[in-house]
Amino acid sequence: MSKVNLLHLSDLHFGLESLQKLKKIVIEKREQILNKLILKLENLNELWKPNIIVISGDIGFSGEKENYEDAGKWIEIILKKLKLNIEKLILCPGNHDRYIKDIMKLKQLYPRIEDVDRFLEKANITNLGKRFNAYSEFCSKFNIPPLIFSEQENHLIGFREIQELRFVILNSAWFSLGGDKDRGKIFIGLPHISEMKNKGYLKNPEMTEDITISVLHHPFEWLNQSEIDKYGERNASYVELAKNCDIILSGHTHGEELFEPDKKFSSAWLFKTGAIFDKDPLVYNCEILQLDTINRSANRLKLYYHESIGWIEEVDKKNPYLFTNGLSRLRFNSKKILNEIYDKIGKELKVNRSAICEEIKEDLKNSHLYFITGEPHVGKADILNDLALDLI
Repeated sequence: MSKVNLLHLSDLHFGLESLQKLKKIVIEKREQILNKLILKLENLNELWKPNIIVISGDIGFSGEKENYEDAGKWIEIILKKLKLNIEKLILCPGNHDRYIKDIMKLKQLYPRIEDVDRFLEKANITNLGKRFNAYSEFCSKFNIPPLIFSEQENHLIGFREIQELRFVILNSAWFSLGGDKDRGKIFIGLPHISEMKNKGYLKNPEMTEDITISVLHHPFEWLNQSEIDKYGERNASYVELAKNCDIILSGHTHGEELFEPDKKFSSAWLFKTGAIFDKDPLVYNCEILQLDTINRSANRLKLYYHESIGWIEEVDKKNPYLFTNGLSRLRFNSKKILNEIYDKIGKELKVNRSAICEEIKEDLKNSHLYFITGEPHVGKADILNDLALDLI
């Protein structure tokens, strides 16, 4: 299958009602939103039907067992309705998936920058992972395939492969206390990125045709500056991540609109989705990415919820999102590929540059990509120069 549809959800917040003591009408609203989402997904055009579901954090709200009992029931329903098995589900922990009632004991948990790498060494993951016990137990009980990290199975960080797609799951909530206090204090951890690179889970896109998708709950703007900028000899974790994958999926930030994809460090596309449910009256949203494993690109379908309308769909006008930066990245058999394209859709043009430019401009109205091929020194660059001057 060269095209795989990935449903990206985030911030389900099961258990919010018990902690926030929400009114019955709010709880009923959540059920309505979630049920209508399933109905919408069931009735999508086959072109967009999800093959894989990724939830990028905050499945629960307080990190307690009861959160995941409710979440599990809904996840079972959506998998069944979409005719997917549990192996097609990817989960990532968020700040609301750690045990919220230990916050008072952990007020001093934010480490100094120089201590982060020591905190996140492999030997310490077991202790840090205790905050996520209910989440991990849910994943095990629900038979969600484990992640592999440092040759060990767990549900908090690691690698999985589904339908030729490579998933790297990272935990950005190790030190999270929640709320705006976390802004600028979130760490992914360079030791974890380095381990993933050493094992070959994270790969430079220049060196592989495989599509690598990284999933972490917190987006770029919540990270500590040391994760973004290089300090001394220490590389920046997020830069290392972006340069060794094609897509980064994140959630956490609730908003009125679905966020525009953003290319990080001229490498990976960041797709950031909002909440599926929260106590505040937001416009809830999620997205479907149609990944083309041959052409290394993605098309996006945006999904929004409005109370008066329900879930509505909108094809992203900026499609497609390319994981390649021009013809220089058509690394394998590029001449053969271009010849095949020419055989199917190409045509010879007489060397009348003004006429050619007009024809190209007409063709570009219906196409995102345009190849000009030919023998050396026949005038390809001159045509592009004329075209550029004409369009300015």
